[in-house]
Amino acid sequence: MRAKYRIAVVNEKTLGEMFHLRLSLWNLFLLFVSISLVTLLVFGLFIWFTPLRNYLPGNTQAIRGQLVQQTARLDSLQDVLHFQDEYLEVVKSVIAGDIAPDSAMNGSIDSMYIKSKQDLLAEGSVVIDEFMADYEARGKDNLSFFDQAVQHDNLPTLFRPASGAIVEHYSEQGFRGVRIQTPDNQHVDAVLSGTVVYASYSLQDGWTLTMQHDQGYLSICSRIERPLAKPGDAVRAGETIGLASGKYTLSFQLWRNGKAVDPESVINF
Repeated sequence: MRAKYRIAVVNEKTLGEMFHLRLSLWNLFLLFVSISLVTLLVFGLFIWFTPLRNYLPGNTQAIRGQLVQQTARLDSLQDVLHFQDEYLEVVKSVIAGDIAPDSAMNGSIDSMYIKSKQDLLAEGSVVIDEFMADYEARGKDNLSFFDQAVQHDNLPTLFRPASGAIVEHYSEQGFRGVRIQTPDNQHVDAVLSGTVVYASYSLQDGWTLTMQHDQGYLSICSRIERPLAKPGDAVRAGETIGLASGKYTLSFQLWRNGKAVDPESVINF
């Protein structure tokens, strides 16, 4: 095994030696084993780090477990989407002034959670009744009432939602809110202390955050580039809840007791 052998390559015409190798059977054996080990290692790594490992015997149990996990995640996401749809109906009922029990409560969603959120949105019902009685007694226009109410101490001071120029004003026949052209990365603030009750995303309006405040106020900010608050968060007046992009105008709506309010009548922009 250790005997040396000389392998020479000779030119047939000149009989000159071109080159030669000195080998032994032991060296050839070691070379063969090394090449085999490297080949096995390369193929092992290739199979392990590629989907080919799914075809190995005994690996089907792991694949089955992953499928079960992904299926459970899909079911959870469907439940979350269903819950958000049901919760949006509750918010719509508040905006419309018709706070009714959610008719879509069933075993597929957490009905107690929805009911607690609905009670949170309706906690200002006493203030709503007092306001409506006072409104009917005075027989005045809604907006004129707000214009006068700003001067009284019983109404809170509202912060402006963002710095910028108003490019679209409130309209009874059109958009019941204002659109603000903000600088890039402008912070969006809560106009009053309250609770974030809903957050959604769409390709047209980006992120939309809805907040429930005291004294029957409800504020809606749309076209937020990056939200910094989530449903259930309690925020203070003037606290940043998101960032706006200068590419799109920030949409802001203010409601009180189920009726739209002109933000410029109660907020100093």
